[in-house]
Amino acid sequence: MVLIPSAPYGTAAMVEGYRYAIGMASLEVDTTVVLLDDGVWAVYPGQNPKALQMKSLGEAFASIEDMGVKLLVSRESLEERGIPEDKILAGRVVDRAGLGEALAGAEGIIQF
Repeated sequence: MVLIPSAPYGTAAMVEGYRYAIGMASLEVDTTVVLLDDGVWAVYPGQNPKALQMKSLGEAFASIEDMGVKLLVSRESLEERGIPEDKILAGRVVDRAGLGEALAGAEGIIQF
């Protein structure tokens, strides 16, 4: 399981978490990414990081499930940031209890 609480831009943490997840999935390892805290901004539509000379991570995360990676998004983190659940680009929204169950069932956890 890959936890990503970092904002999409400003550091390499989210990009590296994404790359790690894709790499694990390519090796046929059951991989789940959890976006929480500021990490939920990755699935918020309308990102335009051109001024930062970066590509949109929203586009990358919108297709991560097509690559065999499960994507969970923290309901509480969305609510704290005023992001409506029905506006996110991808992922399954889970509450704290659902996140706890996912964490309890994980064989390993890494955070970016």
